[in-house]
This record gives sequence, C-alpha cells and structure tokens, in this order.
Amino acid sequence: MVLLVSMSYKILSIKGIDIELHLFFIIFILSLLILDPLTSFFLIIIFVFVALHELSHSLVAMRNGIKVKKIVLLPIGGVAMIDNVEMKPLSEIKMALAGPLFNFLVVYLLLFLAYIFQLPLVEWIKAFSSGNISLLQMLYVYVLYANLILGAFNLFVPAFPLDGGRILRAVLALKMDYLKATDYARKISLIIAAIMFVLAFHFGDLWIMIITFFIALGAVGEYEATLIQHSLKSRKVSELLTSDFILLKASDPVATALYYMIMRDKKSCLVRYYNRFFVLEIKDVLRVPRSRWLSTAVVNVAKPAFILYEKSSFEESLRHFKKTGLSMLPVLRDDGSLSALYFSDLQSSLEKVKG
Repeated sequence: MVLLVSMSYKILSIKGIDIELHLFFIIFILSLLILDPLTSFFLIIIFVFVALHELSHSLVAMRNGIKVKKIVLLPIGGVAMIDNVEMKPLSEIKMALAGPLFNFLVVYLLLFLAYIFQLPLVEWIKAFSSGNISLLQMLYVYVLYANLILGAFNLFVPAFPLDGGRILRAVLALKMDYLKATDYARKISLIIAAIMFVLAFHFGDLWIMIITFFIALGAVGEYEATLIQHSLKSRKVSELLTSDFILLKASDPVATALYYMIMRDKKSCLVRYYNRFFVLEIKDVLRVPRSRWLSTAVVNVAKPAFILYEKSSFEESLRHFKKTGLSMLPVLRDDGSLSALYFSDLQSSLEKVKG
C-alpha cells in the first residue's frame, strides 16, 4: 500500500488533512477527458463523494485520538492514511461506519428531495440506461446510484481494505487478540477476493477483477502493518542491545574518532559529556577540514542523542531514530551500564517480522 500512495500530489487540505491525487488517477482522468469527456465529468463528480466518504472516516478517527496523515484518491477509490495503531474495537466500528453512513445520507437526501418536489425519479431511473434524459437528470440519478453502491459495497463486503473488513476485524477483536483478529480478517478477505475474481472473470467484468486485486493487496498490507505495529509495541530494545560500540570523551579530537571508526569498521560512535550523550557519524567527521582534525573536539561536531532504556519499546526507539536521523542511540541498562542500539539492527528485526 505504501507504493500505491507514494506518487501523489496535494490539491487541498481540510481540517488539517491533506487530500491528494495519485499519479495514476491523474493519468486516468486526463485519458478519459480526451476519449470521453462526459464520462470523465461524471467520474470527477463521483470522486468528490469518494473524498467525502474518506473524510468522514478521518474526522471520526481524529475525534478518537487517531492521527490521519492524508487522503489519497486512486482510480479505484480513496485511501485514508491513518496511523497503524491498535484501535479499540468500538472506535474502529464507529470509524468504519462513518463513510457508508455519509453515502446513505446523500441517498436519503436525494430521495427526500425527489419526494418533496414530486420529481419523476422512477421514470428517470428507467430512462437512465438508454440515456434518453437531460444531463441534469442523468447527474441526479448517477449521484444517487454511485452513493448507494459506494456505501453498500464498502459496508456489506467484509474484506480489507473496505469498511466491512474493518468492522469484521473489530468484531473479532472483541473476542480475541487484535493481531489474531487481523489475521482472520485477512484470510477471509483473500477468500472473498478469490471468489469475486472468479465470478468477475466468468462474466467478463474487468473492473471488478481489478478491484479484487486491490482487495487482496490491501488485506496483506493491513496485516503486515498491524504485525509490525504489534511488534513495535510488545518487543523491547533489550533484545537488540550490543556492547560492540565506540565510546569517546567529549574532548577527544576528531582524528581519534576517525581512527577508531576505521580500525573497528564502524560508521558512528558515542560521545559522553557528563550525563549527556552525543552521536558522531563518519559523515560528520568528513565535513571537518582535514587540517582541523587534531584541534576539533568531537563534542563540537557530534549530534545530541536521546537516551533509551533497557525496557524501552521498539516503537519508542523507532520514533527517536526517525526524529533525530541518527544511526545509533545510547541505552542505559537496569544495572547502570551503557549499551548501544543500532538503527540497522532494529530495521533488520522489523524486516524479519514482515517476512
């Protein structure tokens, strides 16, 4: 899923949530504009409701303390990028219901307007397939149909990344571990995707076949993201600590740091200055003119480092690695001794979990 949303471009921001168009979406719409301008116009209208569908999810998520990064519109629909956190089942159900309920509200309002103003909606629907109605009437029926299908498909198909899949996971999580519930929901999603693909292939429906591909991809991606998040929270840095690191005094010259890094084949080292720690990386050393290697103290070149503890979680350590951009962090053990955690070791461990 990361690959799917990596090539997107922001068009606006609502309530602090960026709404972006994926490159494939832009190419898709531009191609339709050339081949069939009317259809592209209808699709743009529909994707406004897709964005509002995802925005409904996002606003409910934010009210429940969940950070929403952005909404990305793809040719097959929209994706709300939220933090991969273990949500409370009831919170996830509320978030998942928000999108379809918005669509059903639009359907209700259109039906209510048709009733109030005595619009011949039945006749419009009958004439819709033949195209023997005005553009405004066609748009009315099209928006009605689209919101009904968007809401029903998302709600009643219990497969990731659709809302029905999230509700299924939340219901399962009421009785079992969140990760286990996600695994069951993933397997059910893959079975549903396979059945849909076979039926779509039989009836020659290329669009549904494409959707099943994204369902399968979303199901696997959701499980992997949950697995990594579970690992980040439950595992402690004590698993990855090492005593194989270089520790320098603050007054040591840069030349000394470079010597030890070359001799011990390290790209970084720790610098201690009283109760504070810094990290000096070889790229920082190489920025210092060679003529000043002997006169420049390492503390003047090194970057401040946050101190981790033996019981710190993978999640906490990863957060500090991302914040500082450092390749290693100091770790104080329970007995007061010093160890180190390398970002490469943490990354390898997470890759093994994913694999």
